[in-house]
Amino acid sequence: MNKSIFAILSVGALALTGCADNSADSVEGTDAAASNEAAAAACTQENMQEKATALSSKMQELAGDPAKLQELSEEMMAIQKKVQENTADGSYSLQDACDAYDELLKL
Repeated sequence: MNKSIFAILSVGALALTGCADNSADSVEGTDAAASNEAAAAACTQENMQEKATALSSKMQELAGDPAKLQELSEEMMAIQKKVQENTADGSYSLQDACDAYDELLKL
């Protein structure tokens, strides 16, 4: 079980670092710039920290339910793969990270 918790925390950290450089990127003069600004307003580093704290609390609650913890771990692994792929090409954003946390918090 400790291995699962470590994996979940690792992906959370990766999500935070993967989007840190991309959150300031914008393309001026296009719809993409407006979209990036709207996404940045919707999700901040502070939001991410709150979501990470909530996920940590959720993991502690799930410690007594190995099946749910396994489900959460599997979803985290899928997100980790996406983060690694999209971080490499620069397409991973802060909003993507917030969305990933939101998805995990629903489980």
